[in-house]
Parts: sequence; C-alpha cells; structure tokens
Amino acid sequence: MRTAALLDDGTTLPPLASRAARIWRGGQYAGPDIAAGGSTHALPSNVEHGLQCKASTVIYMLEKRLGPDVMQKVLKYFAGLHVRRNKKDQSSRAGPSAEVLASNARWIHTLQMFDHCRATVNLGKGEVNSFLERWVYGAGTPKLAVGYVVKRRKNVMEFAVKLEGSNAAAAADRAALAVARNHRTSVTVRMREEGRIDANDHVVSLGTTAWQLMEIPLQPRPKDRRPKTIIESGGDPELIAAMDCPVHYVRVDPEFEWMGNIEQPVKQIGLESMMAQMLEREKDVVAQTVAVEFLGRRVENGSMSAVLVLDKCLNSENTFCRVRAEAAIALGKSASAKTQWGGLNALVRHYRANQCDADTGKPKQNDFRDLAKTIVDEAVITALGLVVDSETKRSHPDALEILIERLTYNDNEGNPQSDDGFVTTIIDALARSLPPNAATLSTIVELLYLYVQRDERFPSDDMCVTCAAIRALGLLSSSIESKELRSIAAKGAELGFVLEKQSAFLAAADTKMYLEYAKSKNVIDSLDFMLECAKDRPTATQSALLWSAYDYLQTFRGSPSLQTVTPKVLKELRDFVLYGGAEVASAAFSIISFLASNDLSLDEVREAIAIAIKRAGDQVAVGVAVHQSAPRTAEEEAKRAEKEAKRARKRERELAKRSAREAEDLHAAEQRRRDAEAAYVNAMAEHVEDTQTYSEHTGTMITPGDDAPDTPATIGMKRERESVKSFVETDSAVKAEVPAAVEAPAGEEPPKKVKKLTFKLKKPTA
Repeated sequence: MRTAALLDDGTTLPPLASRAARIWRGGQYAGPDIAAGGSTHALPSNVEHGLQCKASTVIYMLEKRLGPDVMQKVLKYFAGLHVRRNKKDQSSRAGPSAEVLASNARWIHTLQMFDHCRATVNLGKGEVNSFLERWVYGAGTPKLAVGYVVKRRKNVMEFAVKLEGSNAAAAADRAALAVARNHRTSVTVRMREEGRIDANDHVVSLGTTAWQLMEIPLQPRPKDRRPKTIIESGGDPELIAAMDCPVHYVRVDPEFEWMGNIEQPVKQIGLESMMAQMLEREKDVVAQTVAVEFLGRRVENGSMSAVLVLDKCLNSENTFCRVRAEAAIALGKSASAKTQWGGLNALVRHYRANQCDADTGKPKQNDFRDLAKTIVDEAVITALGLVVDSETKRSHPDALEILIERLTYNDNEGNPQSDDGFVTTIIDALARSLPPNAATLSTIVELLYLYVQRDERFPSDDMCVTCAAIRALGLLSSSIESKELRSIAAKGAELGFVLEKQSAFLAAADTKMYLEYAKSKNVIDSLDFMLECAKDRPTATQSALLWSAYDYLQTFRGSPSLQTVTPKVLKELRDFVLYGGAEVASAAFSIISFLASNDLSLDEVREAIAIAIKRAGDQVAVGVAVHQSAPRTAEEEAKRAEKEAKRARKRERELAKRSAREAEDLHAAEQRRRDAEAAYVNAMAEHVEDTQTYSEHTGTMITPGDDAPDTPATIGMKRERESVKSFVETDSAVKAEVPAAVEAPAGEEPPKKVKKLTFKLKKPTA
C-alpha cells in the first residue's frame, strides 16, 4: 500500500479503469476512445508494477468496506460463473463472441463486479459510485497531515487533520462528491491509553473543508501534584507534559482504509516517546516501520534518545528482520555530528558483534543459512555506505574502512549459499561512497577492478558481480576528479562491451555515460551518448538504455546544464517516441517531460509531440505506451477507410438493434402493467356483490343521496381503488333498475339504494 501511495502521485500512473477506455495523463483527457481505431500496447514495467500495487490496494480497501465474508461470496460467485462458462459448448458460437467467451475469465467488467458487491451487501448506489470515481476512475493519492495534543485540564486529546493532494487527486475527490449523496469520509484513529490493556479506535469525520478538528475524550485519571512541584523547581513544562502523557501512542488509519501518505510533525514534543512506545508495544510490522521512519527523522534533528531506540530495535532478535533492516538504514542516513555519530557507532558495534570474529577481529566466513540474519547484515553494510559527513561532504573514514575490510576478507568457503548478492551489496555501497583522501580512493579502485575480473574465475549469476564493479567505477569517476580513475573506468567499460552479454553491455554503457559527464560536466552530453548508443539496438536494449538515462537525469534535477538541450537531442527523442515500441516511446517521452519541467522553453515541444502521439494510428496512453506505424500508401488508406466504414455501419446496426430491443422491452413492461391492473380489478370484484351474501360477516352500506353528507361508510368506500368503485356503482345501477312503466306514487320519496359490500374473513394462521 505504501508503494502504491508513493507511486500514484497523479502523473506517473494512469487510472485503473475508465468508462470509455479513455486515455489519461496527469488526470487530463488525452484523446478519443481506443475503440475508435488502433490497439493498445503493453505498459512499461514500472507503470505495470505500480498499477498492480494500486489494484491490489483498491481490492483490499473494498474488502475492508464490505467485510471478508461478503468479499468471499463475491469471489465465489465469479469463480462459479467461470466454471459455468467453461461448461458451455462454444462450437455453436461463431465470430468474435466465441473468442470472447472462450477467453480468460479473469477479465471481469468493473461495473459488473461493483454492482454485484452492492447487491450482495445492500450498499447505497452513491457509496459505490463515489468509491469508483475516487479510486478506480480517478488518479492520485491524498496526503493527510495530522497533529494531536493532549489537554490535561479537559482530559481530552485534540486531533487535527488536513487533507491535501495533487491536482489529479483533487479532481477525483470532486468527482466522488458529485456522484454521491451525503458523501462522508472518515479516518480511524487508534489510541492506546495508560491503564488500558487494549487500544481503542475513534472515527474522525472528514468533511468538504481541508481542516478538521475533533476532541477525543480520555480515560479519567486521579490528580496528583508532581508536575506542579517540578515546575516550581525550574523544570520545563512541555517536557514534563510529554513525560506524563496519558496516551502511549496514536495510530492514524491502522486498518489501511485510505491509500494515502500520512505526515506527522517531527518537531512536536512528546511525539517521539509515542513512536518509541509504538515500536516496542505494537506487533504490527507496518506500524513498527512507520515508527522507525519517524525516529530516523528525529535523529536527523539531533535526538540522542531516538538513536538509542533505533539501536535497541536493530539488536532485538524478537523484532521482524525487515524492521531491523529499516532501523539500520535509518541509522545510516541520519548519522551526523549532531548526535556525536551515535548512528555510526551503533552500526559499527552491530557489525563487530555479528560479522567479525571475537578473537581476531576479522570478518568471519559467510554463513547465509539464517535468512533473517543475512537480511540484517546486508542492511548494515548498505547503511555504512550512506554515512556522510555534512561538513566535508565526504564519507566517514570508519565506515569506508569497514566496507573495504569486508570486501577484502570475504570468504565464502563452506557456505552452501552463493555470496553473489552479498558481494554486490558491498560493491554498491562503495560505489555511493565519497573517499576522503587519495589513498582510500586508490585502495577502493584497485579492489573494484579486481572484482571486475572475478567472473572469469568464479562465474556469478548473469555476471552480476562484474556488472556491479563496472558501474561502481563509473559512478566514482563521475563524482571524483581523477584521470587515473577515469582511465581505469574506461578499461572496465571496454571489457563490458567485449563480453557480449546484455547485462555487461548495459553496465558498460552506463559507465560510458558517467565518463561523458565527468569530461564535460554537462549531463546533456551524457544523454546524447546514450541516445547514440541506443540506435540500431533491439527494443529491450533500447528501453533499458533510455530508462537508465532517465534515472541518471533525475539526480541532476534543477541543474543549469539541463537547459542546454540541443535540437539534435530533441529530434532523436522525437524519433524514439514516434517510431519506437511501447517501452521505448514511454522512456523517451518521460525524458522529454523531465527536460520540459526544468526548461520552460521546451513546453511547446512537449505539447507538439503529445499532439502527434494523439494523431497517430494507435491511440494509447501518452507517455505510457506510444506507437506509430510507417506512412500508409494510397491502397492502405483505402482499405483503412473501408474498414472504418464497415465499423460505422456495424455500430449503426447495433444501435438500431439496441433501440428496437429497448422499445420491445418498454412495450412488454406496459402490457405487464395493464395485465396486472386487470387481474387486480377482477380479484377485487369477486368479493363485491349487491344482493347475495356468502357468510354472516356482511357489511351493509346505505348510499345517501347526493345532498346528504358523507358518512363513515361512504368515506371508507372512497378509499377503495377507483376501478373497483366504478365497477360496483355500474353493477349496482344495473341491478337496481326499475321498469319505466312503473312510477312512484306522488308525494313519496324514492327508496334509498342499498349496497351490500360482501367480504370473506380468513382465519388467522399460526
């Protein structure tokens, strides 16, 4: 979920689905329907991975709203539907319908699935539509900025939350509000108080405004005078309030009902102790990871207590290994002179205790049978490579000494597992380092060049050790001014080209790119080299080279050299966009977008290329999968026009058939309504007679004249349906007719008409 929330920033990932399969980029419409012509292409690997993470997260959020039992019913229904489809005989069906019915039943229409979920759990239509608009048809994830403070006098905790996000996320929120009636969203806050065994949950409503404030009542506590006594003696009231806080910790959205980023203020007093309590008491791995991340930011601000908490977590064998690895990375990133290098000292102690021999002090033989221990050891090595002195902008000598020692004395004899991954981790840590002096740099370069040739004696999986060493030489040459280093890196790159392996070729190309930047200090020259290298290469190689160049450009965001783009580079990128495959075009357009974000003069170029993409024969997502075929001949244009005409005629026939079916359905519904009314009238008429009774339960109603006031009987009669009333009056008039020859005597009033309403009473059933 955290991966999906970080990737879905409103521009990187398109929506999961669209009603008309529309093309989206950054929350904006970017072309007509794909069904109008053309075909889609496979998404790039990074976009595909992000969409898979987002889809899994959306299904998880849906399960949280429906419940596990309801979700299980829905899945059983669609699984049974797949079985029933497979049992049907497909031989009788011809044309595209047979292919569709015989295809993989994993493809389920979005509306069909959500309609079935709504019918199963009896949800409101507005709630389902708002969920669809926000998380399926919309893009972007919200950001929740939260803060809370305990008011001891009121015995409450004031909780404030601010809802933020990108433009695409705001557009998705507005769409969700537009389709839902009384749309209300909320976030769950889990709070553990002092004196309570379990944590209790509170629901904070999020309205249409950005800020929301809520007071959460706390458990009553007996008063004491200790804080007042300490304050009078000169203590800090804020620190005392933090130490005497009745709330152990607070978790926002513990059940992950929101796919969003939650930010908490780092400098708030008392929040660090809450995170330490959550890291120790909470058994949820995600909660522990959030606490480690927050404590790492506290270490960057100079908190020694946060260093001690992370050190305890790193050495705790009862904690999950991935959480311990995150603690090691946090210590390495935040190690500085503010905390007297407490993070570095914690990493060194752990390294000496777990990876070195107690008698000799040298690294022990590798033993990777314990996977959890291996993961933590690799994280410690990576963290040591991240330790940088903020004053000198160089790596710490103690950290580099440990890395060099670990790579020099690496011994995998007797280890049943391969050490290729572990060696690659050490080389990558050295590649990110900045040696403080020439002697250390010379030692690192000699060691790396030795491992460039290691695969000749001990082959690794896909030559991963050689590739890592070649890239490490290139990275060092781009960050350190040394002619000797550049010559050695060039030799390593030439060796990579000679090996005739795709992985080695990509590593050598990356090294050459780093060397081009080291020569000219212009990142555009490095990009030009990669574009030249990608020409006349297979599609997979072109895509890998362009994405590598894009990742390298990200490290120079805001650099003045990005504003020196030449027309030659733009022309080559345009050709890759228009004539390359899906992956190649996606990478090329991403590079153009990045260059345009740093140079406003390139906006027109980017828009022109985007328009050319829309006008291409195949309509696909802009910057995600783009392809244009070669120019068509006159014969091909005629065939294409004929196909378009056939499609248009087919659509017209389908619309006519649909209209006819709708008219027939409407006529049938109207006929059913008339039949139902006639049946109702006949059923009611069976119980109404004028002169006969079938039981002793007979009600007699005297119909007064027109001038007489309404009686209760007539009022009750008026409540009957109009059809029954007319039937009774017509029938009574016929039976009460007298011959025209017989006249009433003069002076006598005509007799009043008597109507008898006969009804049957049924015996009550048990």
